Amino acid sequence: MDKCALYIVRDQYSGAVKIGISKHPKKRLQQIADHYNVGRVSLLKTTWFTTRDTARSWESNFHKRYAANKSPEQGGREWFDLTDAQINGFIDWMEASTNKRAVKVVTVLASAWKSEQEIGKHRVQAFIGGTALAFFTGLIPALAFAFTDEPAAAFIAPAACGGAAVFGVSKKKEHSMTYGLDGQPIGSEVPEDQYRQMGLWKERYTSLEGIKPVGWELPKATTSESATRLYQQGH
Repeated sequence: MDKCALYIVRDQYSGAVKIGISKHPKKRLQQIADHYNVGRVSLLKTTWFTTRDTARSWESNFHKRYAANKSPEQGGREWFDLTDAQINGFIDWMEASTNKRAVKVVTVLASAWKSEQEIGKHRVQAFIGGTALAFFTGLIPALAFAFTDEPAAAFIAPAACGGAAVFGVSKKKEHSMTYGLDGQPIGSEVPEDQYRQMGLWKERYTSLEGIKPVGWELPKATTSESATRLYQQGH
């Protein structure tokens, strides 16, 4: 088989990492050190694929994911300035890919009452947004003028739409948080899309009963026992 590795290499001088592919990733280290503007480089992790095309596809996938973090100082297009959390998230994905290990997460949903200040703010936003949308589409002002033959109606009608939007503002707000089974929240550093593409993202949902009081928030982290229990209760 035409096996090929996806690798991540770190430049010990700048801390930037390179994501690339090679059939001989360890031998590639010296080539990287010679070819790029880097100091000593170290191989952090590899994951192997049965074909070069598959490895290249995942390389391109992650290059797009981290496109906003490109590091041009080292030369080339495969260097990125990533946080430790992003690097660890990528390495965790590589290990899951190698071992075909599914990542189990639970998304907890809950409703809570808004404060009076929040309700007021959202009503103002709804009025402004509804009025602006009705006015700038042009249809509402045109119809109002056509039916009344009054120029003022072209302004009153959009304001009426904004008033109607105010009544649609809910007094409740929805909360959601996704946790791993270790109880830690799943952040943006976790490559969720890539897990999903590999069929390794196992997510369940669970809803907390009742409407929570004003100011209530889901915990930033929980225990592994609680997360596991919620996962088992989920659907």
